Amino acid sequence: MIQFVEEERWGGEFTRETDLVRDLKLQGDDAYGFISLFSRVFNVNVEKFVFEEYFYPEGDWILPKLLDLILGRKEKVKKRITLGDLERAVKEGKLV
Repeated sequence: MIQFVEEERWGGEFTRETDLVRDLKLQGDDAYGFISLFSRVFNVNVEKFVFEEYFYPEGDWILPKLLDLILGRKEKVKKRITLGDLERAVKEGKLV
């Protein structure tokens, strides 16, 4: 898994705890492309993976934050996804 990440975009030190959003800065189209490629390379079914539960969209983040502040809405916290989760998905054949 670490070799896959290094070949795709990143150099550095990675562990099973490396967070795709926080550490690799994946969001929006880049995150979607990464998960799609991961699915094809490792033959992992991502049909039931709810992308929006883990990754923020690309683009303007200021307006939504302002609206949340003005309207008193709490920011939706995304679920954490790590390289360990991807490793487990390879073993199970699916990412959910």
